[in-house]
Amino acid sequence: MEKENRAIVRGQSFDNSENGEREAMKLRLMNYIDLNREIDNQMERLERMHDRAQTPSGPNLSGMPKSSNAVADRVGNAVTKMLALEEEINQLIEQRDNEQKSIESLVKKLRKADEKAVIRMRYLDIEDWDEVQFMLFGSKRDFNDNYDNYKQMMYRLHSSAITHLTLIQRSTR
Repeated sequence: MEKENRAIVRGQSFDNSENGEREAMKLRLMNYIDLNREIDNQMERLERMHDRAQTPSGPNLSGMPKSSNAVADRVGNAVTKMLALEEEINQLIEQRDNEQKSIESLVKKLRKADEKAVIRMRYLDIEDWDEVQFMLFGSKRDFNDNYDNYKQMMYRLHSSAITHLTLIQRSTR
């Protein structure tokens, strides 16, 4: 198995089914990021709903009488929508937490600390590539002089980590 891992990392290609598994792993990690973004979006939406519900309605300038039931209906509808959205957010958070645990359990099985770090920072901590690169190599004396080389090293680490995660996932099935 170790010999197979080294051969793959050194550039020998996967067959089509293995490439599909690798792409599926990348997609799974990207979907995790997207799930976090969905939670953030829905929480912002809920906050706007709360703000709107607390804002009094404008004055009635038509001169026509308005029943007090209209106000109660507006507030009741707003509360119902907010409760439904809160439930949806809770479900998304539970889904995200379960996926995070699953991904972390795979990452823990990686052998190399830098592979673990690149996956955790990029996907679990949702850092951009520049931050990942700086966290991995920023303490190197020649970091600024060899910025592009370190960027390539980071991408190779990422590729290797994805490959190894794919192999780990396959072996746990």
